[in-house]
Amino acid sequence: MDTLVADVVSVLASTNTDSATIVAHSLGGLIALNLALKHPSLVKKLILLGPGPSPLPAAAAEATTKRAAAVRASGMQASGVAEAVANAATSATTKSTKPLALSAVRASLPIQDPEGYAKGCMALAGTAGVRLAVERIAVPTLVVAGEEDKISSVEWVRKLEGRMKDAEVVVLEGCGHWHCYEDVEGVARAVKGFL
Repeated sequence: MDTLVADVVSVLASTNTDSATIVAHSLGGLIALNLALKHPSLVKKLILLGPGPSPLPAAAAEATTKRAAAVRASGMQASGVAEAVANAATSATTKSTKPLALSAVRASLPIQDPEGYAKGCMALAGTAGVRLAVERIAVPTLVVAGEEDKISSVEWVRKLEGRMKDAEVVVLEGCGHWHCYEDVEGVARAVKGFL
């Protein structure tokens, strides 16, 4: 996780950016929270789409580690990981009424670099047992949750909101973990309203 945070710091430095509104999804949400904790002066606002839970449950860390191994051994498609993740992380509403959104999710996963995906999985697994001190984050924060998100549940997001100084939550109905594919209009409304 520290390496990923350092990468963000390097990108900001290379663009001469003193501080920025950070928009992040899933694992990126955990990276953004860590950035806000370790380098608070770099963060103006946070927009978190389905941030991963902190601490990550042990069972989730184990499953994520197994996914990394499968992808390293066989790739995103042949391992079955791409299809399994697409199916597990999209809502029933998306599966039954939004074929284009489901197709976009399915198309986005197999094209990911297997080693990059595996490294992301291992970074996420490394957060097991680590409870971020989000109470120390003072910047305005928007957390967008999918009503049917099994990875970043509404329950987790509400707990996060309660622990942070200046956080608000928007829940997207009929949405799973792929917010920008499943409800792009809802995400756009939430972000515009926050900014």
